[in-house]
Parts: sequence; structure tokens; C-alpha cells
Amino acid sequence: MIATDFNCNPFIVIWEVTRACALHCLHCRAEAQHKRHPGELTTEEGKRLLDEIQSMDSPIFVFTGGDPLMRDDLFELTSYGKSIGLRVSMTPSATPRVTEEAIRQASAVGLDRWAFSLDGSTAAIHDRFRGASGSFDLTMRSLSMLRKLNMPLQINTTVCVHNKHDLKRIAEIIGEMGVVMWSVFFLVPTGRGKNEDMISPEEGEEILHWLAELGERVPFGVKTTAAPFYRRVLAQRAKALGQHPQAVGARMLGVPELATRTGKHPASGEGRPIGAGGHPHGEHGHEGRPQGRQAHAAGHPQGGEPFGGHPHGGQPNGGQSQGGEPIGGHPGGGQSHHSQSHGGQPHAGHLHGGQPHGGQSPFGAGDGKAAMRAPRGVTDGSGFVFISHTGEVSPSGFLPIPCGNVREQSLASIYREHPVFTSIRNPDLYTGKCGVCDYRQMCGGSRARAYTATGDYLGSDPACAYLPPAWKELMREGR
Repeated sequence: MIATDFNCNPFIVIWEVTRACALHCLHCRAEAQHKRHPGELTTEEGKRLLDEIQSMDSPIFVFTGGDPLMRDDLFELTSYGKSIGLRVSMTPSATPRVTEEAIRQASAVGLDRWAFSLDGSTAAIHDRFRGASGSFDLTMRSLSMLRKLNMPLQINTTVCVHNKHDLKRIAEIIGEMGVVMWSVFFLVPTGRGKNEDMISPEEGEEILHWLAELGERVPFGVKTTAAPFYRRVLAQRAKALGQHPQAVGARMLGVPELATRTGKHPASGEGRPIGAGGHPHGEHGHEGRPQGRQAHAAGHPQGGEPFGGHPHGGQPNGGQSQGGEPIGGHPGGGQSHHSQSHGGQPHAGHLHGGQPHGGQSPFGAGDGKAAMRAPRGVTDGSGFVFISHTGEVSPSGFLPIPCGNVREQSLASIYREHPVFTSIRNPDLYTGKCGVCDYRQMCGGSRARAYTATGDYLGSDPACAYLPPAWKELMREGR
């Protein structure tokens, strides 16, 4: 399998087909509106865009918004995308537009994956996040419908101060729903997202190690969006365990650990229960390999204990009184897929009762091969490109620097030649901590978060806790 050259073609393409949405989410980077914009790309313009996307080595493609279901031609566009050979996913909002008929339409035209957001394990947490009473109940009903109708499903969770203690319980719910992928999005403070909603770098590091451990024992993929330093964490853990980090690329994109080692997707009954051991970093691993605290301590950038020892405050039900791009798309965010990521791959097989259809692995010939095409972390402008509802092209929905418009220029020329894109794909141009980081080629940090924090998209990502040796030396020298 020849790896995708990110200088030539993206790995994931996101099209924000509309900004219209009935919800009012706290973190929405699109600041979605209730009505559609009159300047949206038309159906015919959309089909021409899909043709061009397919010509760029047929990347993973995601319809996002707003709420894609607000467009009456969504399934026509989906059908066209499938007819020209694209892998197509979408990230609808959980509104009354999600009906059994809509899901059947999506299945009939060949949609590869449906992504929904679940940002809390209870209505109190999720509805506050989504800005709409009843959103949690509607989401859970919709998830049940999707499962009943065998639609491959991804769950996107935005982690922030409001739900950081609820992640374990969200993971338990996901494990019961037979999903294909869990994409955990690290908040970028743009649009309605605020700096005060972000978790600390230390909390993020702890959560990433927990996600890495979780991904080793659950039957669904676990990936991150807007947290490319997850790749560093996976590499550090592999090194600490004496393993070659060759599977990091696949794990970064959400291919389960068991699939990367065996080439087969584990049955949903295999492995330990998600809540086993009571501690998200567990004291013991499986198959005789050190995991949990042992791997974490060895792989942690400071080599020490996690903050507080538990990302859920030590409470078994997520620290709550009652008791979360890849797909690259993320509702209201254009990422991870999303997103966004910004990884995650749609697959053609449907699920039956949580089991891969016909015994075929959704992480085998489809997702697994796609993962091997990614030479490094997929992030804003590097393996990832975003098209707005009006055709504006930018490195991602969270890095909305206009670089051209598909109504005036080809997507390929913008992605390959615009100075913003070309500079992002050269980590040696990065400044600050990211510029001297020994993981800058593998990770690169979130260019979107660097931009919102410093005004410089080549600056350092403030959400990363890692202190590179070269940075420590500069600090000692007072430079």
C-alpha cells in the first residue's frame, strides 16, 4: 500500500454543506443558524466538487454542517458521491429530522458511516452541551434506530470542563451500542467554544493515556480529533512496552489494537468489559503485556503519576452526581472528523447486532488499508481540507483562514499550492515548543488551536503537556 503524499492529496475532505441547524451547541465552531444561507453551493456545484475530490486519490469524504439533513438534496449528493467511488460519511445533528425513513434513505444510497455526537452520559450533561432540552433522549432513540437498521455508526464526543469526568460512562454506553468508532474531540476555542471550556494540558495527557489503554481492549476504534499529540502518546507507550511503534498510524486513525495485531476485528464479547478494574488505567493488561499504570508511567512525558490518578476524579460513574477529523467530521465543527478528526475511515460493511456483517472486519480491507495510507498524523491542512457552505477552502473548520474558493479555483490547486497549506505541511517552520519538538514530524500539534491561542498558525499548541528535551534546554539557557 502506497502512503498518501499529503503534499499532493488530502487523506480526508470535509464539506460543510450548510450551516443551518436546529441546535445551539456550546462548542459550535460554525455558530450554526436556523436558516440556510442563500449562497450555499448548489447541487450541481456540489457534484462538480465531488468529482474533483474523487480525482485527488479518492480520499475519505464527509458531509458536515450545521446539520447536513437540512439540505433536501443530501441523499442525491450522497448517491452521486458513491457512484463515482467515494467513501461517504455524514455527521447529522440529533433532531427530529433523524427519522427511520432518513436512515433507510441513507442506507439505500450506500452511506458508509453515520456519525452522531454524544457529549454526556445523562440528559443533564448532554442537553446543556447541545443547548436543547430533550437532545439526549432523541440521540439515544436515534442510536437505537441506527443500530436496528444496521447503519455503521461513529460517536463523536467533545471533551471539555463540563464532561471530562463523564468519559468513562460515555465509553460504557458506546460499548453497549455496537459502534464502529469513538472519536474524542479536544476543544478548539473558536466559534462558540471558549478558552475557559478547555481542559488543562495535564488533564488532556491523562485522558489520552486512558484512551490509549481503552483502545487496546475494546472492539470499537478509538481516535482523537484536534489532538494530534495522541500519536506521541501511542508511540511513547509502545516504546515503554518494548514494541515497535509501527501500528501507531492505524491506532491514531481508530483501528483497534486487536485488529492491528491480528488483521481481524474482535467480536464485541472479546476483551475485558469497558469498566473492568474500576480504574481507567487498570493495574494489569492482557496477554502478558504491561499496560495501564505501568505503561503510562514509562510513557508519560514526565515519567510520573497522572494528575489526581484518575480522569474521573476517582468516582466510578464519571464523577457526576448521577453516575464525549475521523470520521473526520464533527457536528458543527467540520472535524473528527471529526471530524475531526482528523482521522477515521468509513467502511462498506454494515453491522448486525454489533457484529461485523458477514464476519468482515470494518477495520480490515477498508479501514485498515486506509490507515496504512496515512504516513503521519492527519491534521489541519496536512492530509485534511475543509470546504465551507459557500465554497471557501481552509485548512480546517477550526482554522478558518480563507485560502480560495472552489467556485473560482480548483480544490487541488488550493490544497497543493496555497502558502498557508504548504507552510503547515513543513513542521520545520513551526515556532516555540512545537518547533523544537522531537515529535513534530509525527504529531505537529493542532495548527487551529495554535492559531486561536497565539494568532500564529505555525505557533505552539497550548494543549500539549509534553516538554521536548530541546525546549527544556532552551528554558535552562533562558532563551
